[in-house]
Amino acid sequence: MSSLPVQHLRRCVEVAALYGSQQADVNVSLTSISLLWNASDLLGKLYSKAPSSSSRSSLELEPVPNGNSGPPGAQLDSEQYQELVRLLYGALQGISSTDIRSEVRNCAVRTLFAVVVSQGNRMSSELWDECLWEILFPLLRSVHHMSVTSSREETKGEVLGRLRGVSVKMLMHHSRNSEQKQWDETLVLALSGMGRLLRAHLPLLVPMQAFPQGWEELMLVVESSMAGGRKEVALAAIAVITTVMQAHGTTKAVSRSMWKRAMRAMDVGVEAAASPQCMVPLQARLELVNAIGQLNSAMHEVFEEDDMRQLFRWLTKFLNNPYTEDDQLVPAGTLPPVQKAAFALFPSLVPLQPPELWPELLDSLIQLLKPHLLEGQQHQQLQQQLQQQLQQQRQGSFNARGPAAPSSNNNSLHRPALSSLSMERALEILLLLYKESAPWQARASMFCPLVRILGKCMATRYTAYGEGLWRAAAAVFNSIVNCGLPAVNMAYTHHEQEPPKAAWQCLAEVFEWFLLGTRVVALDSVATAELLEAAAAGESGTSVLESEAAASATEASAAAAAVTFDTATSADEAPQASTDVAASDRPMAEHAPATAPVTAESQSQPAASSLRPSSETTRMDLTSASPPQPAASTSKPPSSNPSRRSSRNPSRDPSFTGALGDTEQSNSDAELEASVVDTLTDGVLPSCSHAPEDVRRRLIGVLDQAITRPKDRHIPNSAAGIRFSHTCLRKLYVLSSRGLQEQGPDTCLLEVAQLTYPVLLARYSTILTAYSQHIQRSTEGKDRLQLDETLCVLEVCSAMKIAPAVADAAAPSSSQQQVLQLCRQLSGKDRERSHLLCLYGALCSCINSKEHRVRELVQDVLQLAGVELGLVAEPAVENQVAS
Repeated sequence: MSSLPVQHLRRCVEVAALYGSQQADVNVSLTSISLLWNASDLLGKLYSKAPSSSSRSSLELEPVPNGNSGPPGAQLDSEQYQELVRLLYGALQGISSTDIRSEVRNCAVRTLFAVVVSQGNRMSSELWDECLWEILFPLLRSVHHMSVTSSREETKGEVLGRLRGVSVKMLMHHSRNSEQKQWDETLVLALSGMGRLLRAHLPLLVPMQAFPQGWEELMLVVESSMAGGRKEVALAAIAVITTVMQAHGTTKAVSRSMWKRAMRAMDVGVEAAASPQCMVPLQARLELVNAIGQLNSAMHEVFEEDDMRQLFRWLTKFLNNPYTEDDQLVPAGTLPPVQKAAFALFPSLVPLQPPELWPELLDSLIQLLKPHLLEGQQHQQLQQQLQQQLQQQRQGSFNARGPAAPSSNNNSLHRPALSSLSMERALEILLLLYKESAPWQARASMFCPLVRILGKCMATRYTAYGEGLWRAAAAVFNSIVNCGLPAVNMAYTHHEQEPPKAAWQCLAEVFEWFLLGTRVVALDSVATAELLEAAAAGESGTSVLESEAAASATEASAAAAAVTFDTATSADEAPQASTDVAASDRPMAEHAPATAPVTAESQSQPAASSLRPSSETTRMDLTSASPPQPAASTSKPPSSNPSRRSSRNPSRDPSFTGALGDTEQSNSDAELEASVVDTLTDGVLPSCSHAPEDVRRRLIGVLDQAITRPKDRHIPNSAAGIRFSHTCLRKLYVLSSRGLQEQGPDTCLLEVAQLTYPVLLARYSTILTAYSQHIQRSTEGKDRLQLDETLCVLEVCSAMKIAPAVADAAAPSSSQQQVLQLCRQLSGKDRERSHLLCLYGALCSCINSKEHRVRELVQDVLQLAGVELGLVAEPAVENQVAS
């Protein structure tokens, strides 16, 4: 073809087009299409050699110096080139639109777009109009229509011949064995070609008058392809948007209206891919998530507020609906692929401007934290297990193959989207954004909702102990308080925004939820016991009708008494409402007087509810004199028949979570709990200068009430958890001894010490008085924990020194006040042991203890009281206590 004269090229292109459209031989058609590609390349070379000022008649041949006609001297002017290229485009379009052979049709589509992309810079505006609106867009429209309307029935392979009397058919791959799949492949090539064309020549096409209509038509095809549920078509549609926006998104070629239309198309795809009834394949959904990241990285600098909000909504939808039928087999302990990809994108969505978008970004992550789902899962799993037992007993079969398999499939199809692992990942990202990137204004404004949702996650330690959410939430809470409280205090001094006055009430609530276990409704053990009794009745021969009636009744009772958590207050509600809690909603310890004596009878006497099966029966006896041992060594093995086991709280059942037998884990949990106490005493109380006095008292009261919290609220299988009261006793001493430290703009050490000191005296007096009552009743030593607490109090008293301003806050009697003033005049020290005078009567009541350690410590403390009065010389070495 390269040796033909120019005037014969038109005829050559026509012949090649006819050979390409013939139906006799596929190879001939493919060869003809290849020849048309070579012809386009030749036409481009001939036209590029022609001078811009040449003007010749159509298809006129310019002679060469040697007298021969051929390519060495052949040239095409603009009219000749446009005419031949138009003919070539029409030939390829005819094959692409009408040929029923998929391989020929696909080859023609691929060649057509390749020719247009390569020849685009040489085409005139008139030829571009004709190419787009008469060739390419009609082709795209036709291919998309055939892809949607074609038959999905499996087609039979073409008969290639016969061998020994048997027909030999062509084998077809499963991805191409239907008419629709074959047209899908053609549509993929058309979309890919359109993406390459716009990436290469979009600045030339945007000024065209009809381009907005063409862009709208392209976006209609793209959004229909993304939502159609066919993997390769969806991938090609997504690539059209990402290819164009990555190449021209930040230039003037992409107008705001074009970008908005592309966002609407993406939104249609996200809605289809993130819906509960999603039919979009996993790979296409992953590509959609990756496309969001590509758009953000390519156009982040030109994004507006609405664009960033749209990205937040898209990722949140994917995180809330990560499962479909084709990705159910996700290994345990791993995130679904869609969730994993979406979480990886969140740190990159840092809004540059304006800073007002930061609260919305953080709130989108807060909305992913739904700890009440874990509590419901614990109850549902227990209930399903018990219902399976009933079904097995009704059928007379106790093997696991019968009802177990359907239950497993059902759980996999209906498992929750937000698991403990996914919420832990959300906490990691939340901490990273809040601590490293968020401005102080955003940290201050989002402190309340963030602390509240962290508190709800932390409170799951009482309802879903085996899950790791509460551990991650407690660690994040410590970091959030350390970096968020300075921002809250800054809001009080800077008048740029309203300070979050409810931050202190939120903190008090969270410490009560985590350390005291308030607002947690435990699983009703009666309902579980009745359900187990129904299962046992079925095993013992009860009729099927009676068993079914018992099962239905207990199922309704158990569902009504499921483990729940107060979720009425959303993350973005006004935190002030949380302070108006009814008195009945608070724990009994909160309303009890701080000085109520704790006697041995009150600790060892069983509650009335212990007469029925409950979670208390599985916890360790904290009053035993021997050190705590792992549950496996102190309890007998459970019965092999589940219906014979005692009723337990699932969150406390070692067989349910598998976590309680790990003493190392329990010790780590106790250390984590102690770190939360450190946050209260070393982070919150020293920085609460702007907090109301009632909130300060409430925070100190949390520490005081934690000393006498119920045994079942301790960390199981941990000596440190059992002796949690010792930590709180020492923390009261630490708070009371800070009166003389330097005061700063955000510290209130003296005020906190003055509020804590009366609480310390009342609590210490209660413990010493309770121990003296044991001495009088001759029950001394039977309660090991009480003895340890008494020793701890005596050690603290011997090492404790406080400032005079703090001591005056206890409002001693007039006679004590006179003694204190006289002692201060004699000593002239800035620290004193006036607390020994206030506790003198309680200390004397313990002097006749049979425990030698108590007697020795009481003697030392009374000697220090004599030193304080100037009656005894100061001892050379004083007892010290670790804070």
